[in-house]
Amino acid sequence: MANGKKQKNMAYIKSVRNHTPEVGEGTFVAETAVLIGDVTVGKDSSLWYNVVLRGDVNKITIGDRTNIQDGTVIHTLYDKSPKPSQTHIGNDVSVGHNATIHGAIIEDNCLIGMGATILDNAVVASGCIIAANALVLSNSKLEPNSVYAGVPAKKVKEVTPEQRETIIQRIANDYRLYASWYEEEKKLKKIQSYEIQTTTQIPYRVVYISGIGYQSDCQLLVYVADGGKSVGRN
Repeated sequence: MANGKKQKNMAYIKSVRNHTPEVGEGTFVAETAVLIGDVTVGKDSSLWYNVVLRGDVNKITIGDRTNIQDGTVIHTLYDKSPKPSQTHIGNDVSVGHNATIHGAIIEDNCLIGMGATILDNAVVASGCIIAANALVLSNSKLEPNSVYAGVPAKKVKEVTPEQRETIIQRIANDYRLYASWYEEEKKLKKIQSYEIQTTTQIPYRVVYISGIGYQSDCQLLVYVADGGKSVGRN
């Protein structure tokens, strides 16, 4: 996959500038996700459909148990530009559908709402909730355990312990569950594929038997493995 070719039912993973994306154990990567260049994803995370992690010009890291939901785009500023930026997303973070994160730092246990935009060198402190469609401007330094909303995003209230448990932690836990469903399906397909390959590798010869309960002009095909054991019929 390092050459950028997409195989059937696999994400598009491409090396750029001698960097190849790395994905941790237990992480679900959807078939239409795109990972390019200097990208590192931790354990038990999930990258959903049409997610783009474009680490071609600078580094992108994603922690453990973090979900990046459908349609999200993550990029950076060039490492040789006057003010470069990297994207670092911590552990147990949920990034909602169609969000854009460009060269920002998002600390642990945050929720980024659907359609939100986080710009270069902004820092979203631990425990924050960013409302849907909010715009966090470049170089912003957000307070921990706070809710931000609007364009540009402003603090509207504190995150309560109850919100932390029922919103931030619940969504992160839910997405680990959702990802497990897809991983189970992949494992089942691998087992089925192995069984088919094993069957087709058995040497066989074909014996034609006329009649046998069929009309006189029909034939029954019996596949007989070497050694005389029947392995199937149609």
